[in-house]
Amino acid sequence: MISNVYNYYLSQYATKPSSRFDSHKKSELRNVYNKMVSINRRSPLYKLNLSEDMQKLAIDIKENAIGLKDISTELSEAESGMNEIRHKARSTNEEALDVKYTGDEKETADGFSIDIKQLATNQVNTGHFLQPQSKYLAAGDYSFDINISDVTYELQFHVDNQDTTKNVQEKIAQLINRSGIGMRAQIESDALGNSAISVSSGQTGIRNMKSLIFTVSDDENSKNKGAVEYLGLNRTMQYPANAIFAINGDVRSSADNHITVNGIFDLEFKGATKEPVDVFLEEDTDSIAKEVSEFVDGYNRVVDFARRASKKFEGGERLYKEFERIAKSYNAVLEENGFVVREDGELEISEEGEQRLGSREEVSKVLSSLEDFRSSVSRKTENMISNPIAYIDKKLVVYKHPVKNFISPYNSSAYAGIMFDGYY
Repeated sequence: MISNVYNYYLSQYATKPSSRFDSHKKSELRNVYNKMVSINRRSPLYKLNLSEDMQKLAIDIKENAIGLKDISTELSEAESGMNEIRHKARSTNEEALDVKYTGDEKETADGFSIDIKQLATNQVNTGHFLQPQSKYLAAGDYSFDINISDVTYELQFHVDNQDTTKNVQEKIAQLINRSGIGMRAQIESDALGNSAISVSSGQTGIRNMKSLIFTVSDDENSKNKGAVEYLGLNRTMQYPANAIFAINGDVRSSADNHITVNGIFDLEFKGATKEPVDVFLEEDTDSIAKEVSEFVDGYNRVVDFARRASKKFEGGERLYKEFERIAKSYNAVLEENGFVVREDGELEISEEGEQRLGSREEVSKVLSSLEDFRSSVSRKTENMISNPIAYIDKKLVVYKHPVKNFISPYNSSAYAGIMFDGYY
């Protein structure tokens, strides 16, 4: 039974990405220990129902609470940093240009204008369009060379008696795609149903004064010459070209469509422009709005989990009602700030709330007003993390003596036993 639950944990939660909240200082671990001791000192002695479903419930409670607690902490940090104006890069033509700011977000930087005259292009070789059912190549072993930046790769393939031209083309395309040499091959068809191999380079632009990025040949050292010429693998239909652009009127070129300006603006060209595009910095309120939205989503995930668990477990019902009470006690504050508490207990951001989150002044007011609600949710998640066993079905055995108290060290710590007892 325990092995099944441990496997459940591994399959559901162990593969989730790590966050910076997964590591702790000694003082934080000491606080966790002290809290566990306090819980065990005050807790009556219970006989726990540790069925497989109950063990899974404890795991789900703890992991859902950890996720919401991390999001809540991030929102709190975002609020504390509201007085520091942060910036992000924008452009006046986002269809033609993606821009990111990699400098210090707390500092400003001068913008600029850029005119993208042409994009950097790759090389494309398109072969002859041939009747797919024809059989020109004789059965046997073949090879050809692809030369990229003075490095030659030899690729070999075999032709069977029953192979048609289309079969051979597919074999070669698959061979090139699997070679890992930065090339891509595909089969194209024309209006008559004939097929050809199209081979393109992943690299763009002109480098080392060479007009071609790659060449394809089957010279005298290759097995059974003739495949390259017959299939047209050496027919260059699109030559590589550099990106041409002007920054503040100064014309430049790049072999790539990805450049960095002044070491702090990261640009990705997506299309040519008809007129110069302005790149500039603006105050970043989107990141705070995103933190608020993620907090709402995290809160709703826990409430949804508790609602589903309430249909099967008494502890799940109690957890759901606890979150209901939190939402009801702050209902007026939530509504004033553009949040709606739905009938199922989950939160929803109204259209007015979305607008307020788009304003720096308003989002600061919203965060300040919701601090008590966020803190209340954070305290609840801390309790869930410290003692998920509190929501497990159990029978009371005896209350603690009100005067002569003692610590029962494994009461709420039974959660650790769920995970590791079967491995000692």
